[in-house]
Amino acid sequence: GSGSLRYTRIEYAGAVYEDEIRFNALSFFGVGNYTSLNNITVFEAAGTSFKWFGGTVNSSYLFSNKSGSVGMEIADGWQGTGSFWHSYYNQISGIQVENQFFASSNDRNNQFNLSNISIVGTNNSFGIHFEEGNPIGLIQNLYLSDVFIGVSLSGVKPFGNLSSSLLNFQSVQVENYNQLSNQSEVFPNYIQQLNASGSGSKGDIPEWA
Repeated sequence: GSGSLRYTRIEYAGAVYEDEIRFNALSFFGVGNYTSLNNITVFEAAGTSFKWFGGTVNSSYLFSNKSGSVGMEIADGWQGTGSFWHSYYNQISGIQVENQFFASSNDRNNQFNLSNISIVGTNNSFGIHFEEGNPIGLIQNLYLSDVFIGVSLSGVKPFGNLSSSLLNFQSVQVENYNQLSNQSEVFPNYIQQLNASGSGSKGDIPEWA
């Protein structure tokens, strides 16, 4: 299918069913890249603001503001691009990437290209959290601030893709953090610490939001 969702603001969406079960504000189930998503704001979602379940849809100018869970969540083999994402004061993490741990092919892993990303945390939250499987992607011009752990990895297959350079970070700036990564002995080797503008104004809310 095809269509577009543009210049949209969603407020107070989603719900908390149990501590570990939350309904998202906006979910994309297998949406293809003939669909256009841009200039969308989600404000104070009870669960995750934006979540992709597979698909190839691309998106730009997304703003997650004060969700009760995650700003942007990628799962089930999403293969797309995202640019100009701003994740602000989300309770668990700015971005979360969930792969299928026992995926037998790259078709079931997330393969993404993210650029111009800003994440401002709560001081107790993760910047980006990778959970299970083998993430494949490129993240460039990334600005992180006020996070407990900048980049967190949990259950990721033992750095297979990190060591083979299938997960790359380029132009990253991290400020006001407790720990750069929970895999500090390995992970910093794959980060180029440079001056990054992120979604446009580093940690400040950008003009387009």
